[in-house]
Amino acid sequence: MSAAAGAARFALLDANPLRAPGLSLPDLPAAPSCPVVWSGSLADDPFARDLATWGPRGWSALNDWCDAIAPPLAAAGRRVLLRPHARHVLSDVQRCLRFLDQRAGAPFALALEPA
Repeated sequence: MSAAAGAARFALLDANPLRAPGLSLPDLPAAPSCPVVWSGSLADDPFARDLATWGPRGWSALNDWCDAIAPPLAAAGRRVLLRPHARHVLSDVQRCLRFLDQRAGAPFALALEPA
């Protein structure tokens, strides 16, 4: 929370971009909040195990969402933080590093929780 403005700096969303592909910039909180969304799962329940999430289908779904939302984010000067989870596409260090490498310069970053 910004002490000066009283506005939240981050907005935690319970959104699953892989199951809600229509999640777009108008759905995200207004600036100055930086939206934080889960990295996503193909399962109906975002925390259920779905092996397809870790395969090409899951990675492709995340890339499709990022490709769709990146241009309006960049145009608005905003970014989204993706929150990894063991049952989501960004489930481990290797996948997180791969994502950051492939999306270098894009309006995405990671929100990591302390262990």
